[in-house]
Amino acid sequence: MKGKTNITNYSSAQVYNDTQESSPSQLILLLVTRSCVCVKRAVLIIDGDKMNAKDLDERLRSTEEYYSAIAKAIEILMALRTLVDTESGGSLASQLITTYTSLIACLNKARKEKSGYELEKISEALEELRQAWEGVNSFAAASAG
Repeated sequence: MKGKTNITNYSSAQVYNDTQESSPSQLILLLVTRSCVCVKRAVLIIDGDKMNAKDLDERLRSTEEYYSAIAKAIEILMALRTLVDTESGGSLASQLITTYTSLIACLNKARKEKSGYELEKISEALEELRQAWEGVNSFAAASAG
């Protein structure tokens, strides 16, 4: 058990160091990527029909993981929405706010309906958003170097 604790501590320290050295757009990319992972986890739970498992413990664990994953994705998107610079961001800022708000609303709806199909569509939209932020980071790195 001690080895696992050491690995967890090292991983946490590494994440802290990585975030301290990252640009704002790199941090946003990390958050959007995390949101993608959360939604994909929820999709896997739905697709695996784990919330209807015969074993009560598995059903409860899967249901908790499902709601937790979606809540984390929503939390990330809400945080990103509040970080948008509306004063100097112009129309791009407005578009980002609209995108984040729409994704949050869709996640809430899909969460209630437990819709794997809707979650897949949201996952695709988040992946497009992730790729866009990846492009921003690539452009920023090329401009800086």
